[in-house]
Order: sequence, then C-alpha cells, then structure tokens
Amino acid sequence: MRRAVVIGLAAAAVAAVGVANAAVSTLGKAGSWTASGGTTDAGKPICTMSSSGKGLWFGVKYFKGDTGLTVQISHDDWKLKDGLKVKTTMQFGKASPWSAAAESFHMSDGDAALELEIPNKQIEAWITEFASNSAMLLRFPDEKSIDDWRLDLSGANQIVNKFGDCIKKM
Repeated sequence: MRRAVVIGLAAAAVAAVGVANAAVSTLGKAGSWTASGGTTDAGKPICTMSSSGKGLWFGVKYFKGDTGLTVQISHDDWKLKDGLKVKTTMQFGKASPWSAAAESFHMSDGDAALELEIPNKQIEAWITEFASNSAMLLRFPDEKSIDDWRLDLSGANQIVNKFGDCIKKM
C-alpha cells in the first residue's frame, strides 16, 4: 500500500540536464540503485534515481516544474554525434515495450549519452512498471552501433519510494 501511495505521489507531483557540481545529496541506496535530491548548478530543485556499472549509466531525473521525467542512458564506449535521434525501447518483464525517440548528447565527463522524456500523463504507469519488475531491457533497434542492454532493477522499488519522497518535498 505504501508503495502505491508513494508512486501516486511521485506521479501527482510531476505536473538539459546535468548535475555535476550541484548541491545534490544521496537519499538512499538499494541494490545498484541510488536516489539523490537537491539543486542543480542553476539552483533548480532536482530529484534523481540512477544505476551504473561496467561503463553503463541509467538515470531518471525530475526537475521541479517539468512536465515529465528525463531519462538519460550512457555508455563509456558509445561513439555518437550530438543531436542524433535514436529509437529507444524499454521493456519491463513481459509487458509491452515503451518506445521513445531519444536524442544523443555528451555528458560532462565526455561520455556519449541518450536522453528521452517520459511525459507527465505516462509517469504513473512507467514508475509502476519500473518499481514492480526485476529487469528492464533497453533496445536501440535502428542504431547498429549500440548494443541492447539488460538493466537489473533489484532495489528499484525502494529507490522509487525515496524518489517519490524527494518530489513530494519540492
């Protein structure tokens, strides 16, 4: 019940994109996941949840006042030009895949990355699938230079709670 309430609060609270030197602190860790919150360099409130390992990084960010969640995906081996549109699918368990057009850019550390948005009207459903599954499969069907990626979601349920608490406090 608490998870459903927090997921609902996170979705209700949600009506580019780096935090390299911002005032952000860790709110919790579970599995390979970390929740953080604070302010960006520009002073804008932000809540995040992310996971990394083996050169891969997956992050979800909510900036106060945004109309959706920002999802960023990065790999230290990717070679992408900025501004490239990349079809991206995210599949949780056996559910139908989510599809989005991601745009390539470079992170502050120089790694190539993709960024997409989960629109406000889809946040509750996306967060629910994210929190209630053990894995997510990321695919990039039209981009031959990017391999599919299976992301372990162990601990994501606890991190969603911290993420929702962070958004609620904004």
